[in-house]
Amino acid sequence: MPIKDDARRREYFRDYMAKRRAGDVARKHAQSSEAVVQALKTRIQELEAELARERAKPKSRLPRTVEELMAQKSLAEQEEKNRRLAARAVAASRVPDDIEEPTLRERLGQVEMQLKARNTEIKNLKARVKHLDEARKAAPPRMTKRLHRQIRAFLHPDRASPEEARRRTEVFQEFSAIKFIFGEE
Repeated sequence: MPIKDDARRREYFRDYMAKRRAGDVARKHAQSSEAVVQALKTRIQELEAELARERAKPKSRLPRTVEELMAQKSLAEQEEKNRRLAARAVAASRVPDDIEEPTLRERLGQVEMQLKARNTEIKNLKARVKHLDEARKAAPPRMTKRLHRQIRAFLHPDRASPEEARRRTEVFQEFSAIKFIFGEE
């Protein structure tokens, strides 16, 4: 059951924390100093062994001059190029040489048909975009005057932070340049 009286609760927690702190001190002194010293000596030996291993590793020499840096860079680029060439050679060796010419011609025909279909699709999409653009120019977008005022007020650069003012100015000018047809509110 919780303690309702503030003074009694404060006194309870004060006693509780005093007992707890006293237990911590007793626990700290419970460890023997010899065990602590032995643990520290073991840790020192581990760290010295790790340091010896690190010192035994070969050092990577960083380039001291621009020429050394450029030499290392060109060497790395050459190694990468050789690796890519080797991978390409392995991939080429996997392609069987006994593919028959009719099979290749059939595959070429299929690819040409796909190309023609995609080019037709692109042509149709361009025509649709042109049609939609002409329709947009012929009939300006519809908007209420109230909504138009709200959008203009929101985009106005005076309401923006200094960093955003330039961007808002451009957007405001672009929006203001659009000719709208205003309907009933």
